[in-house]
Amino acid sequence: MEKYSQYRDRAIFDPIFTASYPSTRLVQPISLFQAVIYAFQQPQIQPPANASLIELEALIRKYPSRVVAVFPECTTTNGRGILPFSGSLLTAPRSSKIFPISLRYTPADITTALPGSYVSFLWNLNSKPTHCIRVRIAECTYNTSRGPRRAIGGRDTLHDDTESSTDTLLGSEDSPGVTAAEKSVLNQVADALARLGRVKRVGLGVKDKIEKVGHVLFSPAAANVLATSSGDYTVKIWDVEAGSPRLTLKHTDIVQSLSWSANGSLIVTTSRDKKLRIWDVRQERPAHTVQGHAGAKNSRVTWMGEHDRIATTGFSKMSDRQLGLWDIRDPKEPIEGFHMLDSISGVCMPFWDDSTQCLYLAGKGDGNIRYFEYEHNRFEYLSEYKSPDPQRGVAFLPKRGVNMHENEVMRAFKTVNDSYIEPISFIVPRRAEVFQGDIYPPVVGTKPAMSAAEWFEGMEGLPPKIDLESVYEGEEPTEVPSSSKPVSRVPSTVTMLSPPKQEPVSVPSTNEPEPVIDAPQSSPLRGPPPSIKEQTSSIANLAAKYDDKEESSSGEDDTSSFEEVAKPIERHKFKPVEKPGQTIESAADPRKLGSPVSPTKLAAPVSPSKPASSAPPFSSQSGSATSQAGSDQVTLQDIKSLLESQSRTISGQSEKIAMLTAEVDRLKTTIGDKM
Repeated sequence: MEKYSQYRDRAIFDPIFTASYPSTRLVQPISLFQAVIYAFQQPQIQPPANASLIELEALIRKYPSRVVAVFPECTTTNGRGILPFSGSLLTAPRSSKIFPISLRYTPADITTALPGSYVSFLWNLNSKPTHCIRVRIAECTYNTSRGPRRAIGGRDTLHDDTESSTDTLLGSEDSPGVTAAEKSVLNQVADALARLGRVKRVGLGVKDKIEKVGHVLFSPAAANVLATSSGDYTVKIWDVEAGSPRLTLKHTDIVQSLSWSANGSLIVTTSRDKKLRIWDVRQERPAHTVQGHAGAKNSRVTWMGEHDRIATTGFSKMSDRQLGLWDIRDPKEPIEGFHMLDSISGVCMPFWDDSTQCLYLAGKGDGNIRYFEYEHNRFEYLSEYKSPDPQRGVAFLPKRGVNMHENEVMRAFKTVNDSYIEPISFIVPRRAEVFQGDIYPPVVGTKPAMSAAEWFEGMEGLPPKIDLESVYEGEEPTEVPSSSKPVSRVPSTVTMLSPPKQEPVSVPSTNEPEPVIDAPQSSPLRGPPPSIKEQTSSIANLAAKYDDKEESSSGEDDTSSFEEVAKPIERHKFKPVEKPGQTIESAADPRKLGSPVSPTKLAAPVSPSKPASSAPPFSSQSGSATSQAGSDQVTLQDIKSLLESQSRTISGQSEKIAMLTAEVDRLKTTIGDKM
């Protein structure tokens, strides 16, 4: 038992580490320190020139009491997939037990050390005092390709020599001389690792993974200039005419997204190390490197056309989807912080429309596409397209290809169930009888601003634009200068009306007239607060509102060229009486504020015996002031007499109410006594 315990401790803490290569079946024995260093380096297709290579059978025979650790994927993994194996396991002796083992950190955001990510790995590893490593071990298997099947205890523990259904997932680095029995062994171990890690097997091997192209994006300004990202953590700028890369932008991790600026001089990228980088492309160095979204899932970025702004989508540490707006001149943090969208797990893909200043967000695995309007350094939510069919990928048609006769502003294409492509039209709900210039400003055409050679020499510029009105009319696209900016847009639900023409308004004053003011038609017209004398005419003004307007409109255009005289306005049936020496200012009729009104002062008393309605308007110039005063003014005596009459009426009604109340009380008392 003691001997077994020593063997177990040695097996766990003193293994022999080996490095596998996809180009050979031999392995290279390495130390623990070398294994750690290799984990932070790029995987290699060929072994080093001075490497000591050996078969597993010879290594096990040399160290029969020690465990041999083999990495058949030829690299470390992030736990998201099982790569095709190399042939190193096929050199193991048939009697040796092969145990598939899966090691995973807990929590899940700390993965196995990946090449080029040693800084972030050490930071995540040391940011918490304790960590857990989950170890899962599958049932042992044997290398049946080196001999007949082995039965233990009457039970066959091995698969037969037939080909597995996962043969098609073997990488391109596998030797063409692999037999069906050897494929069965490799498939059995790979399937066991996939079950332990709860992941799937993938068809890309180490060589394919290094050479894998993740993104392809042409320059929007220069012809035949192409940017590509690959698994070697680089973005290469290609001269398509020459067929070779000219510039290389080196990252420290997998590039997840990239986008060009409008003039093609800058590129913005996001990568798996959670960094946002703005590159000066021809200098091959980042102008800014800042912290992006903090979540472990993928992030996306898009340049917002000719603006000096970029938009990003990603995840928070709590796996909430976020939207960020950045200023490229000061990208230390997003403008107004990150905006939380929802808690769905799918990656959100941003698409920018420079003509309508709208941002479209399509989630991978979602059926919805929501869109926002960019205004005043923020995104305003507009609406959302909803569908029960999830999308795997989305692409948008260039603006010059939309149907302008139906007011279509954007058209998207999404893949549904990997079986067909569904078009989605975004239409402004308005009548399309004529060309709508506010939603169809000039857009970038098909002609570039410069050639590839000029761009690599340092030239910059915006590509020429085309006038969409010519396309709307079915004519040849008309080219306009590239400096043309989108016009101010009008919301489709708002009808713009020209303001009505207003008449000048003169406000009465005791000194000199006020300046003329153009007042909106919808807003009420108000003059200065009335004086105590002007308040005496309130009852007359109230009665004048119901007078016939035709009587005063007949002489509306009659004016005197010799003397400025105000137009008389009939307001009340009573004629005011003025005391000798009393002066009363006339109040302007609110219905006549459209025409100038001059204040008139009464110097002579007005006879109360003559009715105010008997004086015709403009009977003579000499009696105009007296007639206007007789028709417009109400004396304090008339108001006093009116108030006294109303007081007597109220007093009489109060006495009647008191009598009725007393009678009711008397009846209640009588009824109560009888009962």
